[in-house]
Amino acid sequence: MIYRLNEPDASAEIFDEEVLAINLSNGHYHSIRGTGVEMWKLLVEGRSEVQVVQAMHHSYADASPTLEADVRTFVAQLVDGGLLVENTNTNAGETSTSDLTLPAISAAYTAPIFESHLDMQDLLLIDPIHDVDVQVGWPLRAVTEERA
Repeated sequence: MIYRLNEPDASAEIFDEEVLAINLSNGHYHSIRGTGVEMWKLLVEGRSEVQVVQAMHHSYADASPTLEADVRTFVAQLVDGGLLVENTNTNAGETSTSDLTLPAISAAYTAPIFESHLDMQDLLLIDPIHDVDVQVGWPLRAVTEERA
């Protein structure tokens, strides 16, 4: 199955070795670290769970026998958190496995780290992040195809 970022209800940014992802509809934010960062990148690029497992096996020579289950659990957490949704775009076919270019990593494989935080929920829901027109700025919202 292929997934995509659940825009506009979710937003994410990669900072060094951590992904910070926010579900804007419920105010939950999430920290993804460790091998989860590589997995996240592959998933939002349109890779399937199978391709993520293959890429991780290529990158980590000592990949755990639980790697496949780790990927399934990680994807389920991302979907349950409202960060990823199934990509139903008919043009979103699986990318060739020959395009998987993660380098070999000498560090030992560890399961991805996915932490959810609710402490900012009230603040994020009171003052949501706004998509604004870059030229005009706030308070005018950006014109999207849906609103055009």
